[in-house]
Amino acid sequence: MNAYKTFIMMFYSLDAVYDETPNTELGNYLSSLNPFLFKGEGSADPAEYTEFKLEFSKTFNSDNIPPRKAYRFCEEYLKKLRHKKQ
Repeated sequence: MNAYKTFIMMFYSLDAVYDETPNTELGNYLSSLNPFLFKGEGSADPAEYTEFKLEFSKTFNSDNIPPRKAYRFCEEYLKKLRHKKQ
């Protein structure tokens, strides 16, 4: 998986959580993450994907990682974001 596919996986995973337990904070975050608003790679708020892609490239020196590693990366990425907000 590359950075963009990993980003989309994270978006879908968070969207599934939101479907089960909707809340305003997650809804707003999903709105800014939306990778399908514009053509090409990116997100509704371009800074969201840019930051994600930068962290991805710092973590992996390949653009072809196994799904399990991609999922683990998303878990760690979201933990870091949560700590930044607090």
